[in-house]
Amino acid sequence: MCVVKITEVIGASPKSFEGALREILEKMKKEDVTGMDIISQNVVVKKNKIMEYRIVAKVASVEK
Repeated sequence: MCVVKITEVIGASPKSFEGALREILEKMKKEDVTGMDIISQNVVVKKNKIMEYRIVAKVASVEK
């Protein structure tokens, strides 16, 4: 029997949503990630300039 753990995480990048996604995967590299559900994407704006891209995701990993 396989047990899957779901962890909700937030990734952030000053450059792109892809960078935020890569940040999540980098932080979860010790886990056996099997999938991810993107809950939301948003940006932080200051003085009409995007300062940070953020992704909120639920990450599935196999429990060892």
